[in-house]
Amino acid sequence: MSAVACVIVIDVKVLRSQPDAVRNALARRGKPDVLRQLDEAMQLHGKLREFTAERDGIRAAVNDLSQKVGAARRTGDTATAEALMAESRIHGEREKAIDGEAAGVEAALREVLLRIPN
Repeated sequence: MSAVACVIVIDVKVLRSQPDAVRNALARRGKPDVLRQLDEAMQLHGKLREFTAERDGIRAAVNDLSQKVGAARRTGDTATAEALMAESRIHGEREKAIDGEAAGVEAALREVLLRIPN
């Protein structure tokens, strides 16, 4: 027989929607380090949401640029199309950087959440 480990962490949605209730419940444990971890989790989650919003904005800009590239190519304006494609590549590089940063924050958040008791 193989043993399957099951780890249950506190739901981030609950942290976001009911922060005071979670804080009060954890405060009853009498462990100040748990409250610091809760603060850290909230901060990391906020940062992750900022990265997500920025990435979504970049994706929208890239989609808009793609449409403009197509329109420029249809009219035969290759110079404009090339310039727009270069701009799109810059956005793509920024998106990759944000994805990397977000992955690091997400891993840190997961680690903190694992230390917070349910």
